[in-house]
Amino acid sequence: MKFVKKTTYYTGIVYEWNLPTGFTCPFADECLVKVDRITGKFENKSKAYRCYAASAERFPGVRQHRWNNFEFAKDGGIPTIPNKATSVRIHSAGDFFLRLISICGYNYVEIIQMLNSGLILKA
Repeated sequence: MKFVKKTTYYTGIVYEWNLPTGFTCPFADECLVKVDRITGKFENKSKAYRCYAASAERFPGVRQHRWNNFEFAKDGGIPTIPNKATSVRIHSAGDFFLRLISICGYNYVEIIQMLNSGLILKA
C-alpha cells in the first residue's frame, strides 16, 4: 500500500516498504518468527534467535500496515515510490530482495531504471 518515511536509524530520510515477518520468509530457519496478525502473539521457532524485524510487530499499527502491504502486493498492486524519495529500503521486514520484487511486480529493468535515476536502493 505505501512506503513508510523513516528518519531514525538512517542518515537522511529513507522510505521503507515492509511485509509481515515469518509469513513472507520462506527460507527463514533459526530466525523464523511468525507474529499472529490479530493477537500479536509470537511463534518463535528458535529459543536462541529472534528475527529483529518481528519485534516491531508487537504494535498493532505496525502489524496492520505490513499485512496491508502484503495483501495489496498479492492482489497485484505495485507500490508507488514517493516522488520526494531519494533513498528507498525495500526490505527491513519480510522476505528479501527477489521475493519482494516478484510480489510487488517490479522487474530488474525497473530496478535498474530507478538506480540510474539516482534513487538509492537499500536492501
